[in-house]
Amino acid sequence: MSGSPAVPDGVDASAPRSARVWNYRLGGKDDYPVDRVLGDRILATYPEFATDARAGRAFLVRAITHLAGQEKVRGFLDAGTGLPTHHNTHEIAQAIAPESRVVYVDNDPMVLDLDRPIGLSIIGTLGHIPDLEQALGLMRTYLDALPWGSFLVFGDLMSEETSTAEAVDQWYESATLPYRSHSLAEITSFFDGLDILSPGVGPVTEWRPGDVEIGSSPDTDMYGGVAREP
Repeated sequence: MSGSPAVPDGVDASAPRSARVWNYRLGGKDDYPVDRVLGDRILATYPEFATDARAGRAFLVRAITHLAGQEKVRGFLDAGTGLPTHHNTHEIAQAIAPESRVVYVDNDPMVLDLDRPIGLSIIGTLGHIPDLEQALGLMRTYLDALPWGSFLVFGDLMSEETSTAEAVDQWYESATLPYRSHSLAEITSFFDGLDILSPGVGPVTEWRPGDVEIGSSPDTDMYGGVAREP
């Protein structure tokens, strides 16, 4: 397993895991050959897979930068954070406000001081809950637990293309934790009852992008937005 990290006790490296596949496409190192095989298989069917992964991370960077800088949010809850790579939430927020506190949640419950508005980020994870109503209920549980004025940063894959659907089918067949993409209407429904910040819900590359030196922002099926609890 040259080039792969040691396999910790209790970790099954014989079957692909979604977090490790995603980590691989983000350029991380916490993955194994079986994860790379699935990642490359999906990429062959759906070439935009790597673009979507990186677009989601770039969206996180811009959204957290906005919340920490313009909105003065100092507490962040990153739900379904996956494996660490680069530009993690604490690095983004603490570069602007070193006193920022960040809690990462991925399978294990964590506790955070909820006296002030929180920035909740959920990107590319709720697709692992096949039932839409259950996913919406989970989102509402998170939001109901947060103080008034908190923010939601949400993004997920939007599939209306055949290649996207085929890639998702491959994920279902091979990964231990399947993935379900959403329609645009379904992604928008996660923001019901919230005040959506401009420019609204759409491709994450179009959410307050910086200057592009050459060409234009890449097309992506990662859709999302940022909203505030009224």
